[in-house]
Amino acid sequence: MLNNNPIDSLSKYANAPSNVYVTKSNSSKIATYSSIKGRAEDFENLYDSSLSFLLSTPELNLLYIYKETVSNPEHIFQAYKKWESVDTKKYVWEGGTPAFHSTYECERLHSQYVNLEIPVEIQSRGDLEVEKFRRFVKANYSLMDDNESLFLKRLEAQFFLRNPPKSVRAVNSGLTTVKNLDLNELKHEIDKLIKSAQAFKGTDQHVFNLIENKGYGTHKVKEAKILGHPLNTWHNYKIDLKESLKQYFLIRFNPELQFDKTLLQQIGFMPCGNCCKK
Repeated sequence: MLNNNPIDSLSKYANAPSNVYVTKSNSSKIATYSSIKGRAEDFENLYDSSLSFLLSTPELNLLYIYKETVSNPEHIFQAYKKWESVDTKKYVWEGGTPAFHSTYECERLHSQYVNLEIPVEIQSRGDLEVEKFRRFVKANYSLMDDNESLFLKRLEAQFFLRNPPKSVRAVNSGLTTVKNLDLNELKHEIDKLIKSAQAFKGTDQHVFNLIENKGYGTHKVKEAKILGHPLNTWHNYKIDLKESLKQYFLIRFNPELQFDKTLLQQIGFMPCGNCCKK
């Protein structure tokens, strides 16, 4: 049974022997396993200025959960269900059990691995095509690592993609980079991004109406996938802002992503085979 008394900050147990570390990507995934529902005032207090003009209520709630996860995990983990390995068919590598690390120096904690998102048009063709796509990517992993541009061209030709991926993104930790970012500089960039999004929304009446009608659910809107379309630009604003805010919360509250081992074990994390004692 978890303690029902929330803590004020991580400092109360940051040096405890049970303190361990997780990757940035796993910290993001944790948010999807929470039943916590924020209130309107929680969303308004996420940042210095309101974000509701750009982000939907579900997006704001996920940011709220993420902020609470990195700043007050003992409290927020009470509402977490056990981690289940689910294949969403969205990425080449999915499933598996998440790990925690006993030392901040563990190479697996800081390594940058890539995980290619499976294009929607591949997903729409069914599970067999998804598996074929995954096999091709894994078989050509060395090319993806050495020559990303050539790899993407071959991927496009192999699967006749109308909208091929533009890049292969690193999705793991990057903890050293996060730790070294300056909080004030990042806040300045976030403020610029918010002002730029507000200005874009007011470009003209046509853009304003598009965003008002379809801008909150751009992940479901086909126009948002068309390069150069206003909804595609708006969608990218949303992605950039959410990622920047996660970085901001990390640097402000928990730059080394430290958590209590017992809490992580209760939601399904396992010890890293590289740095934890077996």
